[in-house]
Amino acid sequence: MPLKRDFFKIPSCAWERGLGDIPERPASSSPDRGIALGGFGAGSFMYSISGAFGPWALKVGAYDQMWLEAGAFHIYEKSGTNPPKVKTLSSNPVMKPVWNKLRTGEGRYYALHPKGWVTYDCFDVDISVKFFSPIIPNNYKETSYPVAIWQFRVANQTKEKSEVSVMLTWPQPPFSGNLPRKGYKNYLKEQGDFIGLVLKANHPENVVETQDSEWCIATRRSKDVNVTYSLSWNKDGDGSDIWDDFKSDSILGDKELDGSNSAAAIAVKVSLSPGETKTFPFVISWDFPVVKFGDPCGEGTEWWRKYTEYFGKDSRASFNIAVEALNKHKDWEAKIDEWMNPIIDDQKVSKWLKTAAFNELYYTQFGGTFYEAGLKSGHEREYMGLHGDDHKFFVMESMTYPWCGTFDVRHYNSIIYAKYWPEIERDTLRCTADAIVHYDPLHQTPHDFGTPPEDPFYSFDSYGCLKRHWKDLPSKFIQQVWRYYYMYKDEEFLDYCWPAIKLTYEYMKQQDTDGDYLPNNDSAGPIADSTYDTWYLFGTSLLCGGLWVGALEAMEKMAEIQKDAVVNKVSQWLKKAKANLDEQLWYEAKGYYKIDTASKDPNAIMTGGLNGQRYCESFGLDDILPKEKIVSHLRKVYELCVVPMTDFNGDGIGECGAINGKREDGTNIGVNQADEIWAGTSYFLAAMMYRAGLKEEALRTAYGVYYITYENESTAYWFNTPEAWRDGGLQPRPSNPEQYQRPRAVWELLLEVRK
Repeated sequence: MPLKRDFFKIPSCAWERGLGDIPERPASSSPDRGIALGGFGAGSFMYSISGAFGPWALKVGAYDQMWLEAGAFHIYEKSGTNPPKVKTLSSNPVMKPVWNKLRTGEGRYYALHPKGWVTYDCFDVDISVKFFSPIIPNNYKETSYPVAIWQFRVANQTKEKSEVSVMLTWPQPPFSGNLPRKGYKNYLKEQGDFIGLVLKANHPENVVETQDSEWCIATRRSKDVNVTYSLSWNKDGDGSDIWDDFKSDSILGDKELDGSNSAAAIAVKVSLSPGETKTFPFVISWDFPVVKFGDPCGEGTEWWRKYTEYFGKDSRASFNIAVEALNKHKDWEAKIDEWMNPIIDDQKVSKWLKTAAFNELYYTQFGGTFYEAGLKSGHEREYMGLHGDDHKFFVMESMTYPWCGTFDVRHYNSIIYAKYWPEIERDTLRCTADAIVHYDPLHQTPHDFGTPPEDPFYSFDSYGCLKRHWKDLPSKFIQQVWRYYYMYKDEEFLDYCWPAIKLTYEYMKQQDTDGDYLPNNDSAGPIADSTYDTWYLFGTSLLCGGLWVGALEAMEKMAEIQKDAVVNKVSQWLKKAKANLDEQLWYEAKGYYKIDTASKDPNAIMTGGLNGQRYCESFGLDDILPKEKIVSHLRKVYELCVVPMTDFNGDGIGECGAINGKREDGTNIGVNQADEIWAGTSYFLAAMMYRAGLKEEALRTAYGVYYITYENESTAYWFNTPEAWRDGGLQPRPSNPEQYQRPRAVWELLLEVRK
C-alpha cells in the first residue's frame, strides 16, 4: 500500500481545486485566479489556480488581466537511480513553450485567504508549498508590506537518497496598461545568509510611478541549502536559455545568460536522505513608492504608499523588505494563524462559510487598494489642512465602477475594518466627516472619495450623488460612526465626527416633504436616489425610512453622550418616524413590509429593505420596527426571494442567494436591479435572518451565494465575485472584471454565527 503523501497540513475548510482545472467558457471573465498577494495599498497580484502569477493590480485603481509568461517556479528532482524529472509548476498555456508544464490535475490548489497551498502528485518525493502575505489583524505595518512569501516543503518517503532543486524565474513585469517601465538593470544583493536579485527600472521616459521602481527575488542560504542564480536571461525568448541551464544539472551558473536584464532567476537545491524533510523559503518583494492620481503622464496629485513609512521613499527598499520577510515570516504566519485558527476550529461555523469569509478578503488587497503615508506633491497640504497625520485608505467599488471607497456599499462590508483594522475605519469616517462639513454646502454625505483619474480626497463624490440627493447615505454615515464608537468608546473620534453628524442630520430632516418625519424618495432624473440606483423608489420607502430610523436611534445615543440639547428633537423625530414607518408600510394580509408608498409596485417586497436594522441589532440599539414583524418580513423574503430560485441540488430550495425584489404574487418586478441577486446583499440579509432566529433560512440563503461563487462550474466566480447575477448565477454585472466591494458582507454572517 503506497504511503500517504507528506504535505503541509491544510485546513479542511480551505477551498480546493485541481491545479490548472479551469472551466471552459464560464460566466466569469477570469476563472484563473487565486490568492491575492501584497499588502494593503502596496500593489497586488494573484498566484492563480494554474500556478501562474496573475492577474495584476499594481497601480491603484487599475486592473490588468495578464499572467506572466516568464514568471514561474520550476522543480528538478532526482530520486535514487531514477532519471531526473524537470517540470514547471504551472499549467498555464502562456508559459514559455520549451518549459515542461504540469498537466491539469498533477497538483491540488488550496485557498484560505490570506494563505494558499499547492500539493504536487507528479514527483517521487512529496513536494508542497504554502504562500501568503502578512495580512494581520490590528497590524498596520507589516499588513502594508509589498511582499509575498513561499515556503516549500520536501519530504522524502522513498528508500533512496533524493535531490530536489526549486527555481524561481522572474521577469521585469509591466506596471499597468501601456505605462512605460524600462531601463532595466539587475543587481546581486547579499546580507549574511540572505541573497537576493534586484530588478530595477530607471529611464527618463518612465512615469513617476515606475521610475526607479524595483523587484526583488530572494532566499536564504544555510549549510543544507545551496543557492545559485542567474542575474539576467531573455524574457522575450522561448525560455530555453534559463531552462537549459537549470535542466542540465539542477543549479544555475551565478552569472548572466544575456545582457538584457529583462529577467532573473534564483534556485535552491537540497539533498534528502530517506525519511528526511526540509523546508526553505522564497520571497518576492517590490518597491513602487509613489501613487499618482490624475493623468499618469501629466498633472496629478502624488502620494506615498503606506509601507514607505517604514522603509523610506528612495526606491531602494525591495531587498530590505525581502530580508525582513525571510527573517520574520514564521512570526508573521503565527500571528495570522492566531487570528484564523479560532474560526477554523469553531464547530458552530459551517466549512463553506469559513471558506467564503476568508476568501472574500482577497478584495481588500486586490480591489484597486489605496493606503497612504503622506502627500508627496500636487497640493500644499491635505484636504483643508485636516489631520494630515492619518492614513487614508480605500478600495474601489469595482474596476468597472471606479469610485474610491463607495460609501453606500461599504455599509455592508466595513465590519472587517471596524473589527480587524479599526484605525482604517476611524480614518475613513473622519475623512467622510470632513467632506460633509466642508465639501458640500448642503452637508450631504458623499458617495465616494473621488475617482483615480481625478483627485481623490480633494474632489469628492465623483459619481454625482450630491446632485441626485441620495436618501440612504447620511443615515449610513450616522450608523457607521455609532458602530465605531460603540465598539471602541473613542471619545475624541466622536467629538470630531459630531458636527458632521448634526449637519447631515439637518439635511435629512429637509428630505421629509410630507410631514411624517421620514425622508421621501422622489428619484427624479436618470439615476434613482439610493444605492439601488436604477430601481426607483417613491414616497416613504422601507429602505431609506428604515435606515433613517436606525440613524435616529444611533444619534439619540450619541447626543446623550455629547450632552447636546438636540437629543430632545431627535427623540421626538425617532418616536414619530418609527411609528409612521410601521403604519405606512406594514402589509398585514401578506405579513411583510411593502417596498414604498408610491412606486409602480408599492406592494412589492425588497430583500434589503430592512438594512437599517442590522447596525441597531448588532450595536446596542433598539429595533427599528416591531420584532415580530421583522421576523415575519424576513421569513417572507425567504419564501418569495430565495426558495423559488434555481435549485441545483434537488431539495426544492434555490441555491443562488436572494433576488432583490418580488411582486406580492411572486412574479419578477421587471426592473434590472430588482430582478438581480446581489451577493453582498444576500450575505447581509442572511446575518439579519440568523439574528432573528431564522437560522436554517439564513444559512440556506448564504449557501446559495457561496455555491454560485465557489462551486458552480458554469459561473466560476472564485476570487472574482460580482456585484450581481441573475437567477441561475449567470449574466453578471458588471461583466469584465466582475470583482466587487460588497460580497465581504459575508463577515456579518460569520461573526453573527460565532456570537
